[in-house]
Amino acid sequence: MAGEQIIVFHEDTFIRKGGEVIAKHKGWNINARRDDAIEKSKYSELGHVHSYSVEEIRKIHEAQANEIIRGADPRWWEEVEVGELLGPVVQGPMNMNETVVWLIGSGNLWNKSDRLSRIIREQHPDIDGIYDRTMNIWLNVELPHLDPKLAKEVGVPGAYDFGCERITFLSLLLTNWMGDDGFLWKLRAELRRFNLVGDTTWCRGKVLRKYVDDRKCCVDIECWGENQRGEISVPGRATVILPSREHGPVVYPSHTGER
Repeated sequence: MAGEQIIVFHEDTFIRKGGEVIAKHKGWNINARRDDAIEKSKYSELGHVHSYSVEEIRKIHEAQANEIIRGADPRWWEEVEVGELLGPVVQGPMNMNETVVWLIGSGNLWNKSDRLSRIIREQHPDIDGIYDRTMNIWLNVELPHLDPKLAKEVGVPGAYDFGCERITFLSLLLTNWMGDDGFLWKLRAELRRFNLVGDTTWCRGKVLRKYVDDRKCCVDIECWGENQRGEISVPGRATVILPSREHGPVVYPSHTGER
């Protein structure tokens, strides 16, 4: 969507007191020149909020009402079939209320009060931000997600979701399916399209493989989120560990440094 771009890779390590590594998160962000994105206007045709028919809304609400949550009923590894389908889990139509609620629940790093943001910026003057020339103040760098005017200034046709928010949609699909006794070991997802205000994400999955790995009863799953335009906006792959009638309860993985 732009010309010159820089890809920034990062890794987060979660360590228990005593030094034990309990989880890792590896990710990457694509940083693009905003003026190039505005000039290219790659997504300009998506500038209008999708208008749903009564039937479309009925199907969304029906899918949400019929969402299957496995819960306390164990999904045994022996019962899983290759080719088995997951979902759907349906999120949307996206609106600002849903995004704000997600931000409240997630404890997002950047979304602080103006006063607290100013105090943080005084202590860390090089922190990212958006400068508003009219008010002569710095604004939260993530405001384009919430403000359609600022979104257009970074080359996106309207307010859009947070990437990690959409990845949690896939997490929900997987945890709904595996039940309380399962363990979501690995999840990789890629954000390939913007999820704009008015968009609906239909999350689905398919079992690719089942196997035993060092006593862990594993299931590899292809998962994805598709919008109402038929575009896959977030493809993913996951590995779930399930309880087994033959091998017993879930065997949790130990950190081995693997990628």
